[in-house]
Amino acid sequence: MLDANLLHTILGAYGLNQPTSIEQIHNGTNRVYRFDDTEASSHQRLAVKISKLSSERSVASKHAEKLILDLIRPTFTCIPELIKPRNKSAQTTHYSWGLLCNNDNLVSVYQWTPSQPYRGLDLQLKQAGKTFTKLQQALSSIDIADLQTYLQQPAQQRFRLADKSLALDDNFTFVVFDKFIDKNKSTSPACSMVRDNCNFLEKEIVALRNLFEKQKNLLDTNNLSLVHLELFPSNFGFNEDHTVAVIYDFDSVNYGLPLQDTGWLCATFCVDYRKSLHKVTKDLTTLLSAIQTHLPTDVDWHDLLLPFMRLGYLDAIYRKLQRAYDGVDTRMGFVKEDILCLRWLRQHDQQLTSHIQQIRL
Repeated sequence: MLDANLLHTILGAYGLNQPTSIEQIHNGTNRVYRFDDTEASSHQRLAVKISKLSSERSVASKHAEKLILDLIRPTFTCIPELIKPRNKSAQTTHYSWGLLCNNDNLVSVYQWTPSQPYRGLDLQLKQAGKTFTKLQQALSSIDIADLQTYLQQPAQQRFRLADKSLALDDNFTFVVFDKFIDKNKSTSPACSMVRDNCNFLEKEIVALRNLFEKQKNLLDTNNLSLVHLELFPSNFGFNEDHTVAVIYDFDSVNYGLPLQDTGWLCATFCVDYRKSLHKVTKDLTTLLSAIQTHLPTDVDWHDLLLPFMRLGYLDAIYRKLQRAYDGVDTRMGFVKEDILCLRWLRQHDQQLTSHIQQIRL
């Protein structure tokens, strides 16, 4: 339940009356609540997102989100509207562009967008692909220079700069978490599973580092643009006709290669260790057909898609461990599922590689 003092602070800062109902709709790294019938607002429903204030970069990321939403809204409408706090309070730090800091909490409030979750339907998959293409077109139109103050440099996104190309960062390793994992493996099933898979994860990083080194001519820094980085099914909301109503979590947007987003989209929408190989390849073909206009034409995406899908799972596991290590979210979310999906990809590597190579859109 939302803390009463924090609720009072939010209502005061945003000039809201007591909602008729408050429902928690997500409890993870962030907590999200739906406020119904907020009479003092022009919106009958609001989504209130509570995040941990882990560093000054947390505020910078939220400010970047605000700028990005404003820049792409004219051409891409499937985004939430960030509401600005109206009143200042002695107990909070008030950012008039759309953020409230209360103790170690970041509060951001959005217009509620009614939507349905992804249900694995082919039509939803096609619509997700088409909307993804429009999103990437909107993001790629933004001048990166406008956001340099707020975003990390490209080398921070698992890659380092090397002779105008990108190489997988030498510091990308799970060894840094060894002591943390050993300390918690007896009480945390996720830590225990990471410990059991440490050798596998490290071998995956080495394999990808060697592969990207061989393909470094395809990782041209000129191809860098803004990428969402969190494009998985739970961040998509659908209308009743299965078109996309909204995409969430724009506070994760950063520099990167667009194929990173394509790979993560394909991994999370298509791959499931409980699925058959036939079902995964069928879904991959359906999704890639829907996003074909966004696939790169200056490099052969066939050689990089599967590696970026694997990198997406490694990165997700790493970030969840990092959040647990920092005390932001000790539960580590879906680490076990990420590892099982990564193992599934490796188990079917040859078949998937052959299938992807045969796709001609």
